[in-house]
Amino acid sequence: MNRKWIFLIIAFLFICVAATLGYGYISSDSKSATDVIFTRAEELYSQKKYISALKYYQLFLSQETADETSQDLAKQRITSIEGKLENQKRIETLLEKALTAFEDNNFLTPDEENATHYTIQILEMDPQNTTALQLRESMIEYYVSEAEKHERRRRLSRAIENYENALRIMPENQDIHEKRMALMQTAGIR
Repeated sequence: MNRKWIFLIIAFLFICVAATLGYGYISSDSKSATDVIFTRAEELYSQKKYISALKYYQLFLSQETADETSQDLAKQRITSIEGKLENQKRIETLLEKALTAFEDNNFLTPDEENATHYTIQILEMDPQNTTALQLRESMIEYYVSEAEKHERRRRLSRAIENYENALRIMPENQDIHEKRMALMQTAGIR
């Protein structure tokens, strides 16, 4: 073998080694980038920024270097997010209906199309929903105010009726129960 061939063989081996090392470096960078994407998706998910998290999980799943365990978790998160987003849409629809019914003073009627009915559904899905809680509180305040007004005018049956309406909205309110019972005693009703 002449020197030229030895030099070409050594150069070829050098290029092969360099290519292998370069691929490993690029591959480790891709893995690192994939980890960053997944970590960001998890952060957004924990912050309840579901739409952004969904996009990052989908991007993560499109990466070839994503490991199987993380892929499974990402798929579970996507399913969970889709359910949460559907729930949010349902709550938004119910809130619109509740606000319309409230503005129309349909607090307890008509059946299944009143502000109370809608707020109950909302609070079953999201017990901390501030708009639904405020609507419920406003309706209770209205009926308690009406009851007190009728009580001052000695229209006790109307006052009792308004306390009962407030209790239909929030049956667990002990203060209203006590006011109603005291008024019933005053009126001689058992």
